[in-house]
Amino acid sequence: MAASAYVTRFAKDDSTTTNAIQDIAIPFTPKACIVFSHGSPFTLKVNHYQWSQGFSDGTNQCCSCITSDDGDAAGDTQHVYSNDSIYIRMNEASNDLIEERATVTFSTDNIRFTWAVNNNQPTYINLIAFGGDDITNAKVNTVTVNRTGTGTANYTGLGFNPATSNSVLFTLTANKTSASNTSATTASSCFGCAVSTSKRWAIANVMEDTADPSDTWKVTATDKCIYSLAATDGTLAASADFNGWITDGFTLDWLTNPGTTVLFSYLVINGGTWDAGTLTAPTTATNDVDYPVSVSSNTIRGLLMAGCGDTVNSTIGSHALMTVGVADGTTQTHIVNLDVDNSATTDSGRQIGSFIARLFNSSIIIADVATLDSFSTNNFRLDWTTKSASAQLFGWVVVADAPPADDDEANGTMNFIADDNIGAARFG
Repeated sequence: MAASAYVTRFAKDDSTTTNAIQDIAIPFTPKACIVFSHGSPFTLKVNHYQWSQGFSDGTNQCCSCITSDDGDAAGDTQHVYSNDSIYIRMNEASNDLIEERATVTFSTDNIRFTWAVNNNQPTYINLIAFGGDDITNAKVNTVTVNRTGTGTANYTGLGFNPATSNSVLFTLTANKTSASNTSATTASSCFGCAVSTSKRWAIANVMEDTADPSDTWKVTATDKCIYSLAATDGTLAASADFNGWITDGFTLDWLTNPGTTVLFSYLVINGGTWDAGTLTAPTTATNDVDYPVSVSSNTIRGLLMAGCGDTVNSTIGSHALMTVGVADGTTQTHIVNLDVDNSATTDSGRQIGSFIARLFNSSIIIADVATLDSFSTNNFRLDWTTKSASAQLFGWVVVADAPPADDDEANGTMNFIADDNIGAARFG
């Protein structure tokens, strides 16, 4: 029995055909996936900020996308938040134009993208899929905060019972009271993760619209799973800590409540062994840096890392900076975006590449680069090939195989891997 993770980067269909079908082959039947994109067909650094991220369980999906148009005298930012699409790309120079939008379905060894809105740009899409016999359930949903003030709130309806170390929660928020496939001005989005009450993190960016000079902010929280910022002034808009798994759901503790009708989306994956936490990057280029994980010596199958270039927990800083990367032990891919703060003419850039993490500095020059060196027992190893003098914080989450069944251990029996999986460490 094993968990499986698979990472790929592909160019979207550019036929311009409405509802074009694009099949992405993967080496197992998926149970859940996360996609993210910088909205460009180029791997080299290009202008504009665009971050699009979405979840799917094969039936339900959600997406948050924010953009900032480069070179404007006054900030031109926009966002879209959807509860029925996994991916959206906007035209950075037009506040009301969605140029690409997709939904997905799962089948045997395949993820099918249907391009409800399609254009002739072969935009790069990054994807990490989860499956294997150990992954038993997944659920994507979009719900309201449903609480009038601070304190705990339960969110149920998963259809299964998650448990610490056996499950993971991913969150997306955009400070919206409605989800649609229509873009609007201003840009605020947050991505978070939790495995237990002591293992969670969140990152957020926000970019003010029609500001001259343009104002942008970021934050990394190492002790919360939601921490979002207001699009008008960069102040704290919402924060929530993970309060634990419950029957058919989970509990959040709202420390800063954005309002009872504000929405957030989540992906819960059940099965396998999960661990999450934060790491502090070295201050000089250093190879073979080991980061311990708690997965009971089970084989690690996948890693996700995310950061905003922050060095202090839950401290709102200048510049909208975000990087997200994934790796399966064989393939790794990432995106990075930066919108410089207090710029008389908006200065923003983005890049995609084969790394687990990469950050720009305030001049949109590469400042930090990390590649995944390897997975080993209770450990992942990074090579920091380029490094600034700042000890940035990164959130991470890993998935590993589930422990052997108790009755197998008690009887002294062994679980063998099927012949077609022998030697396929990437596939699980």
